[in-house]
Amino acid sequence: MPRSIVGSTDQRAEQWAQYLAESREHQTPKNLLICKQDVGPSHYANVLLTLHRSKNILKTVLRTQVERTWPDATPTAEMPLAAWDELQKAIKPKPRRA
Repeated sequence: MPRSIVGSTDQRAEQWAQYLAESREHQTPKNLLICKQDVGPSHYANVLLTLHRSKNILKTVLRTQVERTWPDATPTAEMPLAAWDELQKAIKPKPRRA
């Protein structure tokens, strides 16, 4: 279980991003689920985007979490459509060269 994460939803999302970025060992399915339940789908997607931008999450983990989050989330002030597009591009497989 992570250290105490308190404050507004924005503050908690930022604290979750910091905690999950500290180590890949913190990115357990249980911690990711707790984070999603704690901050809600849009803030959780923002946490995932933060981890992606700082290159602190495996692409397979990112893809799985985005696919699980997308149906529940909608573009909001915290996670605008442009940010969703960036996440979708991040999980898109790169074409193999022949």
